[in-house]
Amino acid sequence: MFQKIIKIIRQEGINGIYQRLRIRFYYLFKPKIVKSAYGVYLNSNWGDATFNLCFNGTYGYFFSDFIKRLKKNYEFIDIGANQGIYSLIASKNTNIKRIIAFEPVDQTFKLLKENIRINKFTNIIAKKFAISKYNGKAKIQFNKNHTGTATIENRYLNLSKNLYSIKTVNFKVLNRLINSNYRKVIKIDVEGHELEVINQLIKTDFVKLIDFIYVEVNFKINSFSIIKDKLKKKNFYYVYKSPKINNHCDFLFKRKI
Repeated sequence: MFQKIIKIIRQEGINGIYQRLRIRFYYLFKPKIVKSAYGVYLNSNWGDATFNLCFNGTYGYFFSDFIKRLKKNYEFIDIGANQGIYSLIASKNTNIKRIIAFEPVDQTFKLLKENIRINKFTNIIAKKFAISKYNGKAKIQFNKNHTGTATIENRYLNLSKNLYSIKTVNFKVLNRLINSNYRKVIKIDVEGHELEVINQLIKTDFVKLIDFIYVEVNFKINSFSIIKDKLKKKNFYYVYKSPKINNHCDFLFKRKI
């Protein structure tokens, strides 16, 4: 145990010990509201693996630090917001003037709205629908024990269980909702449906205002080369790739000027 403590101090400093003690305290007493490793408050949802990832900082700090360092005035579009961790982080950067967070699952959407409320952020607009090919309805696979795995991608659906009806919208509705002149940062985390979301984004009127796209790619469902080539036609090139975990990687695409 002593050697483990020394190793943590050498690698992470005293703050590493503090963070571990803080997390153990929270898991022991399970308070209703907690401060996450990313510095924003979350309504606790202890049975959900996705909440635990947000609370512990397991997603890493590349994109959260990227959001915090944005210097120009931006609009942040969070597609697949879940409980809103990245929207909340974005809201703390005064250079990000407006945030639109899309989350289609009713149960998760309620947590998103509650997290916005407890952090007292006023520049986040939450919308309860998914982005897809059609305006209408779709079935989504939802697991309350891991809300971040919710998907509407047909090749992923198990038609025998946990299917819910949600609202979907396409690029025409996005044009009405996202109509500001701000430059834009887009985050996409949609569990295999990322190619269709990108298809809709590149049809929008505001596509020329997008500077960055941060997308989780599911290699089991989508070919990265197709996504890369599609974005390249709009002058986007990836500048960051995360380590691969369970057939997933995160990519940051930047528009080449």
